[in-house]
Amino acid sequence: MILAIVVGFYVRLKGLGKWPLATDEYYFAKSVNNILASGLPRFECGGYYTRGILQQYIVAPLLLLFPNHHEFALRIVPVLCNLLALPPLYYLGKKLSGNFVACAAVVLFSFSLWEIEFARFARMYTPFQAIFLWYVYFLYKAIFEECRNSEKMMLLLSFVSLFIYEGSVFLLLLNFFPLLYRKGVIKIDGLFMAKIFIFIVGYIYLTTDFRRLGVEGFIPKDIVHEINKGSGTILMPTLLISDLGNNFLLLFGTQVILFIIATVAVLKFETEIKNKLILAAGLVFALFNMFGMSSVCLISYLLINGLEPSISNYRKNLWIYFAVLASFFIFWLSFGYFSDNWFQYFQNVDTFSLRKYLVLLLKYPDCLNSLVYPWIRTIPILTVCLVFGIFPVLLTSVLSSHNHKIVGFRMLFMLLFSVAVVMGIINTNYSLTRYTFFLYPLIILLFVCGVFYLAEKLTTNS
Repeated sequence: MILAIVVGFYVRLKGLGKWPLATDEYYFAKSVNNILASGLPRFECGGYYTRGILQQYIVAPLLLLFPNHHEFALRIVPVLCNLLALPPLYYLGKKLSGNFVACAAVVLFSFSLWEIEFARFARMYTPFQAIFLWYVYFLYKAIFEECRNSEKMMLLLSFVSLFIYEGSVFLLLLNFFPLLYRKGVIKIDGLFMAKIFIFIVGYIYLTTDFRRLGVEGFIPKDIVHEINKGSGTILMPTLLISDLGNNFLLLFGTQVILFIIATVAVLKFETEIKNKLILAAGLVFALFNMFGMSSVCLISYLLINGLEPSISNYRKNLWIYFAVLASFFIFWLSFGYFSDNWFQYFQNVDTFSLRKYLVLLLKYPDCLNSLVYPWIRTIPILTVCLVFGIFPVLLTSVLSSHNHKIVGFRMLFMLLFSVAVVMGIINTNYSLTRYTFFLYPLIILLFVCGVFYLAEKLTTNS
């Protein structure tokens, strides 16, 4: 492992300052030069470039230290931050599956061409990835070791990440993640209020348009109007309830009655109140044709709890729950088939199209376009290999008992799933792999765990 780290560091460092800046590195370099000139990352035409602002101020003195090697000075921080991601990756791997898996994950990380490429790129992606991995490590300790200091470190890292990369929005939300694993009533204490405060501050900071701050006439008003169409912090689902005619509105009333019956059935489950709320939320979403979000609730329940033995004691209630979900789906399919009111949401649709209609029912959150498709298009073979490698651990963690190791796997899967869901909900201008690159080390770790688990099973059976 030590050899892999040394070789990995060497290939990241070799020729680091030899090649000229490329693509987005220019924006970062220009902003750092503006800091050296005026003390602020302010454009000459007005406005501020705040992406990676903390990294900009760290790099600025390095440009003075290496006046003839600006390319090296701009890129050395991402290289060092990429190496800082190794300790939390190792510690997480060791806690999940022991020393061998931890070392294997570090070796793959060190030799990963994708990691090497981003480490040599003068942008904020590897610094944020390092912060994210340390954050996940402290998150693991906060949940499974009930370490309050680790939760404080999570808050600190989430606050610092605001000034590194806008992906910090995930950390602001993940600050509340431990609540999914706490038993009993949520305790409103100082730490909880600090999470609320950091979230509010972070939201204001991330949604403020610093690039156009104090700038007028940035682009023509008619173009601004076109850009702002459909803009907002989150994407909104297409709710069909306003398109129901009188006949379907009466039928919708019967679905509301079924919803009440199913909700009562859920409340009778012997499980934590948060689990009942998750299942009930699945019913609410399905009632209003949001079957994608309903699926999110069911998957979340499984990733948090696995197949709880106690639930099997309520087979009748389970049958009621899933029968009502099926009823909702049939109702909305019938509406789509017999009504043309939903045609307005598509261009050039004048007859029933099952494929297009299912988009309205299932494609929210849009995780496919925001996360899955970009990865498949960019690294198709690697993506397929990673999925097949991870699948054994995913299946086992959902079906197996509640031992510490299995619950740890489920927690990481739930974390990745939560990020994917948020990616499918927030309104972003681009859907590129570099925006979810920070997840790659965790996926490598779960891949190694999956391969190791499969090899262990085959060895045992033979």
